Amino acid sequence: MEQSSVVAKMQSNEEFVKFLGKGAYGSVDLIKYTKTDGSSFLAAVKTSYAEILEDYNALKREIQILSELKGYPNIVICYEDDLEEGFNDHGHQVYKLLLEYANEGSLRSFMENYTDKKLPDPMIRDFTRMILEGLVSIHSHGYVHCDLKSDNLLIFSRKDASSYELKISDFGNCREVGEVPDHWEIDFPFVGTPIYMPPESLIDGAAKKTLDLWSLGCLVLEMYTGEKPWAGVGIVDLVNFLSDGEAPDIPECVPCDAREFIETCFAREHEKRGNASELMLHPFLCPEEKTEKIVVAVAKEKKTLLVKLKLRIKRASKITMDIREKPLKLKMFPSKPTQLKKLLSKLLRFYYVKIWVSFNFAEFSGSSTMVTRLRLVSRSSRYATVKFTESFSASCSCRLFSASTDPESESQPAQAPPTNPVTGDEERHEKLRNLRVLLQQNRIETARGVLYSLLRSDSAPFTSPKELFSAFSLSSPSLKHDFSYLLLSVLLNESKMISEAADLFFALRNEGIFPSSDSLTLLLDHLVKTKQFRVTINVFLNILESDFRPSKFMYGKAIQAAVKLSDVGKGLELFNRMKHDRISPTVFIYNVLIDGLCKVRQMKDAEQLFDEMLARRLLPSLITYNTLIDGYCKDGNPEKSFKVRERMKADNIEPSLITFNTLLKGLFKAGMVEDAENVLTEMKDQGFVPDAFTFSILFDGYSSNDKADAALGVYETAVDSGLKMNAYTCSILLNALCKEGQIEKAEEILGREMAKGLVPNEVLYNTMIDGYSRKGDLVGARMKIDAMEKQGMKPDHLAYNCLIRTFCELGDMENAEQEVNKMKLKGVSPSVETYNILIGGYGRKYEFDKCFDLLKEMEDNGTMPNVVSYGTLINCLCKGSKLLEAQIVKRDMEDRGVSPNVRIYNMLIDGCCSKGKIEDAFRFSEEMFKKGIELNLVTYNTLIDGLSMNGKLAEAEDMLLEISRKGLKPDVFTYNSLISGYRFAGNVQRCIALYEEMKTSGIKPTLKTYHLLISLCTKEGIELTKKIFGEMSLQPDLLVYNGVLHCYAVHGDMDKAFNLQKQMIEKSIGLDKTTYNSLILGQLKVGKLCEVRSLIDEMKAREMEPEADTYDIIVKGHCEMKDYMGAYVWYREMQEKGLLLDVCIGDELVSGLKEEWRSKEAENVISEMNGRKLGDVIVDEDLSATERSFENQECVLQDKYF
Repeated sequence: MEQSSVVAKMQSNEEFVKFLGKGAYGSVDLIKYTKTDGSSFLAAVKTSYAEILEDYNALKREIQILSELKGYPNIVICYEDDLEEGFNDHGHQVYKLLLEYANEGSLRSFMENYTDKKLPDPMIRDFTRMILEGLVSIHSHGYVHCDLKSDNLLIFSRKDASSYELKISDFGNCREVGEVPDHWEIDFPFVGTPIYMPPESLIDGAAKKTLDLWSLGCLVLEMYTGEKPWAGVGIVDLVNFLSDGEAPDIPECVPCDAREFIETCFAREHEKRGNASELMLHPFLCPEEKTEKIVVAVAKEKKTLLVKLKLRIKRASKITMDIREKPLKLKMFPSKPTQLKKLLSKLLRFYYVKIWVSFNFAEFSGSSTMVTRLRLVSRSSRYATVKFTESFSASCSCRLFSASTDPESESQPAQAPPTNPVTGDEERHEKLRNLRVLLQQNRIETARGVLYSLLRSDSAPFTSPKELFSAFSLSSPSLKHDFSYLLLSVLLNESKMISEAADLFFALRNEGIFPSSDSLTLLLDHLVKTKQFRVTINVFLNILESDFRPSKFMYGKAIQAAVKLSDVGKGLELFNRMKHDRISPTVFIYNVLIDGLCKVRQMKDAEQLFDEMLARRLLPSLITYNTLIDGYCKDGNPEKSFKVRERMKADNIEPSLITFNTLLKGLFKAGMVEDAENVLTEMKDQGFVPDAFTFSILFDGYSSNDKADAALGVYETAVDSGLKMNAYTCSILLNALCKEGQIEKAEEILGREMAKGLVPNEVLYNTMIDGYSRKGDLVGARMKIDAMEKQGMKPDHLAYNCLIRTFCELGDMENAEQEVNKMKLKGVSPSVETYNILIGGYGRKYEFDKCFDLLKEMEDNGTMPNVVSYGTLINCLCKGSKLLEAQIVKRDMEDRGVSPNVRIYNMLIDGCCSKGKIEDAFRFSEEMFKKGIELNLVTYNTLIDGLSMNGKLAEAEDMLLEISRKGLKPDVFTYNSLISGYRFAGNVQRCIALYEEMKTSGIKPTLKTYHLLISLCTKEGIELTKKIFGEMSLQPDLLVYNGVLHCYAVHGDMDKAFNLQKQMIEKSIGLDKTTYNSLILGQLKVGKLCEVRSLIDEMKAREMEPEADTYDIIVKGHCEMKDYMGAYVWYREMQEKGLLLDVCIGDELVSGLKEEWRSKEAENVISEMNGRKLGDVIVDEDLSATERSFENQECVLQDKYF
């Protein structure tokens, strides 16, 4: 279908016909399009959700590759050059790719029509040849398909319905040669579908052309046997077979030549598989009975040979232009190949083929004969390599075009002379002359075709387009401008040689030639699409240096490239230059810059750009609003996200599912669960149906906010809505339950999903193993590992690490070591993470010698310690007050080439601050600065906390100002550290000022903030404490309630104290001894001595036995009320329980008893206290001294217990 018809097609009526299936990265539907003229056609439409980034990237990659391969044989046709963006019936944003419809379905489904699914032998050979033709095109463009299988090969019936055509489809996994896919990892070492993958894919995952050839062998075997390769073999066994270099068995029913072909594809050494072009020459595809033989006598038949060859050329050019099916075979070759060389030269001019010929001849004698095979490859398979290999005695090689990729030829360079009559200057001049004539005759389209063939041919006589331009400029200087425009156009449009086009651009600029505006626009666009962002910037800067005025589009691409390079500053610089040149920015440019600023958390600058858009009367798009919402959410400012959402409503911009998903994620991250639930309700009210990504956000959001029960409710909703859980979504839910210890519920849900067809993968099993380990159920974790093995999965180091981590957290290092030995016996080598866990376990037990032994063992095993290894040890050393040893480890890691990062420096700074070594802490911060390591907020917070703990509050305030100067924002930890310092200094006013400053800055206080403020404000009175308590937006915890209750009790407002106790009971806040101590203190303050006994009885009823601190309060309270005998009664109760009275309170009690002439009781107290060896008590001590002691003790008790 022509490209011009696509636009009309997209505006035509669409009718869903049927669901065709699901590819690697999206579903495929059959859609009937009816155009305005009444005609209709069918198209296979591949659809992916915009929210699933992996699917979108794969679809984008597929359309890019299909655009490059458009027009090549046996490649499925893509009707567009870009994805169609739209919404499905449920309101989800989707991207669509329109492909030609295969009426016979996939090769796999096509095989179902034949007995035992086995195809006829001639059809197998035809299909194999078609696959190879497609692979030649794919490989020549520098790609590897990586997922060649029967499901990805489409069958089309030809018009006569008697034959079929096969085409390669589904390029979602396609990679450039040498590229390692993101999904490849050691634990799942497959580039594509495992059963079609070769052994070398287990090594590094790099895409090689020979990978597709192994897959081709699997396909030929499948077409002969009707079964997929490795039928009945599990994934674990498959890995073992491939690791040993094994290939699928080839049954006896396979013909001999087919067997040889398959064995070539299955060669263990991938180099020996050759390439797709060579396999097209295999006898399996060129049987001898189809070969036309020409037998010529040495002397008599020489002329006849040339006539027949020329006739063959003439016949081929007239009839088919493709004589692959009838290669020539020459026998009794003449003694000199000169005439044949000329003939082949003519062939090259006709077909632009690449041929490697090995002429083997001997000095002519009557008895000498030889055989040479000649094969001509048509323009459609111009990358094929042809070989003539039969040798007799002496041999030599004649190279007719550019370098071949044939490995045998590369291993014997001496046999390939560098020059010959065809590839020397003569051919170069011929090519240049043809181009010059075409340009002079104004035959531009013909010249374009010749240029295209010349550029795409590996056998071209020019090494690069730049060399071609230089040669043409020298031969035809008057036409070099016209030629440069044509050459650049072909490079960008037909050949898609973007890097070469950029090189040519700079070469043209050096020659003083400036390309056309259209060419520059196309060049910048393609450079960005191919992610050559640095080159894009260089090209654009070169344009700016000229007198040429760039367009809006050019500026947009340059700014986009700068942002993609994470150089937002450069993007803004170009943006300002654009405005200076009075070129109005577009919405696209604003969106690019706003996105870049949001990613680096420069939200104020993003706001300014947004306001500037509005001032220019540009209408923000949905992308603009979604970008700002996402930026605010990631910046921890969901309130601003809500304001953007309200602005969308005011501007009548309809939200998308992405809008709501972004809001949900941000709100859950900020702990605003209730607001997130309101957004979810609004989303449903507007008709949006939660998708799998939405449910993943909800599971993860409730999990991170310790609401596993709510996550369960979402799961039930998802089940009721008919959503089928995939392994990823299910793993998030199970992880949420496991984190809260609900492993039984996790098992129940996993069982339900498995009954629906969910196949657990390694991630799911590892999640469950981690859940059992978190709960301490190591037996259950071990059973899960056994279940994995029964399912044919090999537990990896992640599974074993869960068990090892649990043992280390329990301090059971012996069992942890035993678990490491088990994993080694299972053939799983300990990973760096395994060693890091062990180092942390031994470090927490302060067994540092063992930690050093583990570092040495890692090096001996070739597992080099990383920054986490050293960081774990340094952290443990700092916690264990081993600062000197920590510094030695730091120097050792530097000597071994591992640079400390900011986290390690923060550990060292924290260790110094905790020991009061502030000077050493600042020395480390200066060292960070010298090494170019930016001090982050954690660094500043640690320094501020250290200064505050050591009473250096003025310097701590200076550090607060330094944070702002560095462009950072203080957080709640910054303010908590300062408030804590001023609390110890007793500066209530400054604490309150910092608290107000927090709120003004939009920083939400934490529970720790309220703990510090309430404990301090108690001395200031009830009103201030009550005000702060009333402003809490968080649910108060036990410490907050106890602090407020203590304030009420100290100030004698027992009605409020008991009301607060009642609220605590109603809210299921567990009362503790501190609660009752405060109530007892309050009752004693107001003189209700008799009520103390009831509180003690209530404590005992709650199974809280009063301790010495409670009795100290009671005895002291009675002494304050001059009830010394009452105090003595409580003292006796203490003695009976074996509790010891505080010395100072005892002194006060003795003085009071003596004052009331209770000498006997006083002597008992003195005697018992002397028995504690706490020193003699002078009975006649002055009362005023006792009072002074009491006043001091009161302060001590309040700090100690409250």
